[in-house]
Amino acid sequence: MAAFTVAPAPEGSATAFDGSASNAASGSLADYAWVFGDGTTANTLAPMTTHTYASAGPFTATPTVTDTTGAPSPPASRAFSIPPGPAVVTGISPSIGPVPGGTVVTITGTGFVVGSTTAAFGLTAETSVSCSTTTTCTATSPAGVAGTVDVTVTTVGGTSATSAADQFTYVPAPTISGATPSAGPLAGGTVVTITGTNFSGVTGVSFGALAAPTIAVNSATQLSATSPAGVAGVVDLTVTTPGGPSTTNAFDKFTHDAVPAISSISPTAGGTGGGDVVTITGTGFVPGSTSAHFGLVAASALSCASTTTCSATSPAQGAGLVGITVTTPGGTSAAVPAAEFTFATTSGVRTATLEGSIAVPAVNASHSNEDATDQPASIEVDDLTGTDAGWDVTLVASDLAGPNGGTIAAGNLSVAGYGGLASVSGATTGIQPGNTGSIGSATTLLSGPPGPVRATTSKRSTWV
Repeated sequence: MAAFTVAPAPEGSATAFDGSASNAASGSLADYAWVFGDGTTANTLAPMTTHTYASAGPFTATPTVTDTTGAPSPPASRAFSIPPGPAVVTGISPSIGPVPGGTVVTITGTGFVVGSTTAAFGLTAETSVSCSTTTTCTATSPAGVAGTVDVTVTTVGGTSATSAADQFTYVPAPTISGATPSAGPLAGGTVVTITGTNFSGVTGVSFGALAAPTIAVNSATQLSATSPAGVAGVVDLTVTTPGGPSTTNAFDKFTHDAVPAISSISPTAGGTGGGDVVTITGTGFVPGSTSAHFGLVAASALSCASTTTCSATSPAQGAGLVGITVTTPGGTSAAVPAAEFTFATTSGVRTATLEGSIAVPAVNASHSNEDATDQPASIEVDDLTGTDAGWDVTLVASDLAGPNGGTIAAGNLSVAGYGGLASVSGATTGIQPGNTGSIGSATTLLSGPPGPVRATTSKRSTWV
């Protein structure tokens, strides 16, 4: 009769059957006919064989033995259970997450046991596993280190084998090391180049709490983002990847600047030659990031002491009225009457304080013991080119020195500011009475801002 033992192995593994205990009714045993209970059969000459069950569960095996005379023995049956085999992981999603952990990963495969499954990310076990079916589980990634690990699943049937399908990559968070430009207008639209590290897989860039409308990742260390509309002030830029958001630092600042506005300028007029320092008052100026224009011509120089005050040097420009504008990262100030500046060639443009003495020529003495009449003398001031300098000229007594002492009354000395206003005050030294003859003319160079000027004097004495 047939008699056998069975050593159940997990599904997918070979279960051993041993019919050595069988005996024949007559003669000796010649054949073993096995019915494994899963729809498959086998015939063997030897009493021992194996069979692999594709699934776990209860089965009943029945062997029949036949002796050399061809007489079969009564069959024997034995019930047993095949335990489940190790689970198989066929995929995970997402397959990437931050180093601190916390990513909820969906694991798909076969052989999962609801209520009796654990998972590990590399060597780190994750006990928070939930399996909704024998083919789907979810697990939360633990903290790890940058790099790729295998996600394995363990059930009563064992631990899943590793494969390319079960790999999960821990990625470090991005960092920001610079942003250019670091300021822009409230309306947004500034394309900012952000440099740093770990920019692979960027999912978002924000300016403070506002998301950038467009992002272009150039490399793992550089990207471009367009600033959204914002409110005036400084915000932190944040880059987010599967590794998490960047940590704020001193290098990720961006300033939303308001459009500057000019409330007044002083003076409001200057010479066509330029060089006039104009104080501009208003709001929204950015020290170090501000420019100014007189009409369409840039200021020769500009400095801003604060967000409300700048000093601009006028450029050379033709006569006429122009508007002064100020430009910052926030935009360009509007043209307003309070910012109008006149380039002029008339008086009142500049004031020169002449330093030095104007030499009045000596009298050609050819007679003596006679008195000379104190006749009017004249002094004309202009620049070295003889063109309209636009000076306001004031001469005082120390400005004139005659060769022989004496006095010329203030009323008899006229001063012409070439293109400007002129006046004389106080007594001036001049020609000593008693000298006779004609006083010719002479030219003396004087110093006066912004450069040298010249003064020409003349006087004539006559006989009485």
